[in-house]
Amino acid sequence: NHGALGDVICSLPAVIKARQSRSNALRIRVWVPPWQMELIDHLLKPYGEFEIKDLRDFPMRLAQRKGWGGGPVAINQIPFNTHTRNRVHMVDYTFGCVLDARPESMAERNYPTAAPLAKRTIPEPYVVFPTGATSGNKLFKAHVMAPIIEWVDAQGYVPVLVGTKTSHTHTQVGNEVSLKPLDIIDEVDKLPLAVREKCVDLREKTTLLELRDLLGHAEAVVGVDGGTLHLAGTTDTNIIYAMGTTH
Repeated sequence: NHGALGDVICSLPAVIKARQSRSNALRIRVWVPPWQMELIDHLLKPYGEFEIKDLRDFPMRLAQRKGWGGGPVAINQIPFNTHTRNRVHMVDYTFGCVLDARPESMAERNYPTAAPLAKRTIPEPYVVFPTGATSGNKLFKAHVMAPIIEWVDAQGYVPVLVGTKTSHTHTQVGNEVSLKPLDIIDEVDKLPLAVREKCVDLREKTTLLELRDLLGHAEAVVGVDGGTLHLAGTTDTNIIYAMGTTH
C-alpha cells in the first residue's frame, strides 16, 4: 500500500477476506510503512495468521521480484496514478486491486473491529477532535470547531485534541519507495484562547495504537474525513464527520 493511513485501513477487509478464504498453508505477507506495523499487526491478529513486513524492504519493481521467492503480489494502487476511488467505495476498490474480486456482503466491507482496546487513560467522559489535514478541503476550520468544542464542554464532556505535524504518507514515487515527510496543517492556533483552555491537547503525544485506544474509549469522535476517522472506524465509538469536496 502507498501508506496513507485511511487507505491502509480500507485495505484490511480485503486482506482479511483473503486470509479467511484460503488455507493457513498459504502465507500472507502484508507490507506497510514501519510506523504502521504495530497498529496493523494488532488490527489483523484476531483474523488469522499474517506476516507484517516493512514496506521499505519490498521489491517494488517487477524486475526486482523475479526469482525472489515471495509468491504473487497484489499492490493497492492503480498504476500511473489513475485513482478510481472517488467513484468506487474504497473497500470495493481494494477488493478489485488486491483480490480481483468484489465483496459479497456489507459484512465483508466492514472495518476490522475485533482487536481489543487497552485500558482507558482519561477517566472523565470525553470527545476527540482530530485536528490535522493534508489539504485544505479536509481541514477542520477553527470557526467550525470552536462552537462544537464549546457545546461539548457545556454538556460535561472533556474536549480532546489529537493530531501530528508530519506524516510519511507519500511512500511510493513511481517504482521507488521513498519515506518523504508530508506536512500536516491544522487551525488549533486560530481557536480563541478561552476555547483552547477547555481542551486536553494530546497532539504529538500518542502512537497510532495509543491513538486507537483513545478513540475507542471516547463518547464520540468529531472531525473531517481523514486517517484518524478511519482509525476510529476500527472501534465501536460514535463518529460524527464531514466530507469535503476537492477543487
